[in-house]
Amino acid sequence: MSVTRKNRILQRSVLFLLIILILVSSPTPAFALDDANTPSAWAAPSVSRGISLGVVPDSLQSKYSRTMTRGELAVIASSLIEKVTGARVVSFTYRDTNGKIVTSNEGLTREQASVMLWKLINDLGIALSKPKIEARPFSDEADIASWALDSVKQIYSAGIMSGVGNNYFAPKSGFTREQGICILMNIFDLARPLDKEAEILKNYSAEIVRLVNIERAKAGVTPLTISPALTEAAGARVLELEERFSHTRPDGREGYTVIDDIGFTYETTGENLAKGYTSPKAAMDGWSISDTHKKNMLYPFYNNIGVGVYRGASGKYYWAQIFTD
Repeated sequence: MSVTRKNRILQRSVLFLLIILILVSSPTPAFALDDANTPSAWAAPSVSRGISLGVVPDSLQSKYSRTMTRGELAVIASSLIEKVTGARVVSFTYRDTNGKIVTSNEGLTREQASVMLWKLINDLGIALSKPKIEARPFSDEADIASWALDSVKQIYSAGIMSGVGNNYFAPKSGFTREQGICILMNIFDLARPLDKEAEILKNYSAEIVRLVNIERAKAGVTPLTISPALTEAAGARVLELEERFSHTRPDGREGYTVIDDIGFTYETTGENLAKGYTSPKAAMDGWSISDTHKKNMLYPFYNNIGVGVYRGASGKYYWAQIFTD
């Protein structure tokens, strides 16, 4: 959506001991392979965000409905730990309850994954508030192994891992890659402090400016300068977009009045808006395929830019660019 109006975190190495709480006597289920290279619609936003944040490695950016292995879950878990704590994970050990080392390429069931994920939550020291969901018995609760039952209930009542519908948990079913990515992003959101969220959004804003100036250089246009005042204005605009995604503000005034509100003097201005994109590149790609948005970004008489990025309560990202002469 566009409109134009003329007038070192300290690095340290840690040893991460990942204990897989399974019984030696538990049979290993057989899982079918599914090579879907596009995530399901319900998983796509979390998968895209995980990739853009660097939590999902290249090796797991395909075959999303394939059963996840212990090793694959450990890889994403290590990325999450590094993002949240700044610590570098250097080693994994896979053991069952009797201390026997198990292989990392065995497929996970949903109940096994629940135990691993609940341990991760505790290892990260995440303090959960009161349960979001009432922990009532599942219709298939008798199928959940005794060693997994508490973890299943805890992670379900916290709203981190859901059932499969009709009050069933399907504990013996395969735990897919896209399920794992979505749940780990839920954990990431719980673990990530607000100051880190602000830092990420600030970096996103700077990246948008960098990408805009790359396109302007290709077009032979002078680069834009980041204006603190316009950055403030764009920050105010993105907060309004969750309520009303429009170039008209929630109070009925035109979008450019946000610049007037902060007392910034200008003659010509333009505004680009976007929502739903989970990375700066994705937002830029969306604007670039629109002639009106691209015209704003490449307009030779603009000299200043401010960018705002906001992640709403639903997890959806909102983006705003404001340009002036």
